[in-house]
Amino acid sequence: SAALSAALSAALSAAMLHGRAAAARQCGSELCGRWRGRRRAWPLSPVLLLAAAACSGAAAPAVAAVVAPTVAEGLEAMRGAPGRQVSCPMLEPAACSAPDKLRFLDLWAEKIKCWLCTEVSEELSKSAVKIIKELASLNIGFTLDRGMQITEEWLNSCLPLYLLAMLSTTRAARLQPWALYRLALNTLWSCRYDEQEFFGAFGVTPGQLSYLFGLIGQPYDPTPQILELQMLERRGADVPSKQAPGHLAWSAPLVIDVGMGLGADSRYYLRQGFRVVGIEANPVALDTALADPGTQPYLLSGQLTVLNAAISASNGTEASMPFWVIPHRPEQSKAVSWVALDGGEEVSVRTVRCADLLRLYGEVIYMKVDVEFNTIDCLSSLAREAEIRRAADAGFGARAASEGFWRPPKYISVEVEATGLIGDFYKHLVSLGYDSYKVCRQYIFSPGPCEQGHYNTEILGCGSGPFGEAAVDYKVGTLWRPIHELPDDVEFLREFEDGLDWFDLHAKLPD
Repeated sequence: SAALSAALSAALSAAMLHGRAAAARQCGSELCGRWRGRRRAWPLSPVLLLAAAACSGAAAPAVAAVVAPTVAEGLEAMRGAPGRQVSCPMLEPAACSAPDKLRFLDLWAEKIKCWLCTEVSEELSKSAVKIIKELASLNIGFTLDRGMQITEEWLNSCLPLYLLAMLSTTRAARLQPWALYRLALNTLWSCRYDEQEFFGAFGVTPGQLSYLFGLIGQPYDPTPQILELQMLERRGADVPSKQAPGHLAWSAPLVIDVGMGLGADSRYYLRQGFRVVGIEANPVALDTALADPGTQPYLLSGQLTVLNAAISASNGTEASMPFWVIPHRPEQSKAVSWVALDGGEEVSVRTVRCADLLRLYGEVIYMKVDVEFNTIDCLSSLAREAEIRRAADAGFGARAASEGFWRPPKYISVEVEATGLIGDFYKHLVSLGYDSYKVCRQYIFSPGPCEQGHYNTEILGCGSGPFGEAAVDYKVGTLWRPIHELPDDVEFLREFEDGLDWFDLHAKLPD
């Protein structure tokens, strides 16, 4: 840092005393060369921007007085509001006010009112392709620190529209080349847009986009850009980017993935630095997930544990139950026999109760429950165990203590399979002590290849999105809402019933 600061200060001083040419020569050193892109050298202006940004607050007025006006304006755009870290402009006035950009924004505003409506999809797709071609042709290189090189063209473009355009392409039957999604991911990684501000402007958050583009990149790239999405929930555990896959301290928080499927969510939790227990009833899906090279290191190290089991009712006594799988579609399975009509084959699967998982594995930071209509069985099991524990604590404190530690997960999410389940979900969540909730859209986390009616290795399973503080409520973004408001929250139920989106319900225990 000291060496870089000295080099940048020298470049700035040369610019003040002798003009741009001298500054360019000054920054021709090997040190400044590290900050050049892999394809092209930086224009001079960003060098001055970095030098000015390195100055103390007291020196900022003097810098602004001597640096070219366009550079000073660019610095202010990067700074944003006083006290905020340097970031990209949300909407660059000149670039984003072009007629084609304004039309895209109008179409996007219509799209977020109805995610699965088709009225604007065709025109939006055409507009998106035009924006992608324009932005992808700019002089934007890559660096080794935060993924992107600051260039004048970069600062003067309408970057958020490129991100939204790339999002709109994810629902196509065939995705765009990975390099374009990686460019979007690097943009998000570098810009550090404010989550709530971005949500207020565009109806999605940078975290959602990062998760989605990271999901698409699983077969191609380690995607280190997404490793910080769950920092708050990791609670000081080892940073995963500093370790080889699978080498994680046993003190890392535990996530239980009930309904592991093809493993997309479990891989996300593992890469975020959590220990994971994956529960999956479908042996074909489990074999597919464990055969993925991105999963194997975690399994071998013990960071990932898997159980081939189905969720039983809270009072269930059966050791196993029938389950139907479709061999050529590992992502499809049901606990109901009508799947046999679609080529399903019956298998016998052991059963487990969700409450027993907590008793066996201990404290859990997050439990994702996505097992269709067996989801209510999982919640019922937790609620019943909590009631038994409360009764034991009231009358037999010593006996309860002897049974060991048990508490609900700090965060939990359940898939909303039917609107009629919300009442039972609410009752169980309240009885378990959850006091806050978010209702999270799922459309955004399902790229087109996941929904094409056949297994496709282009996407290694659809995901459920970030959890906890990073989860995004469809109304208020990353903020939590009091759980007593859930019974009156009917807008998402109307969307669900009309087939316009599907949702997960997230809840949180009091801090």
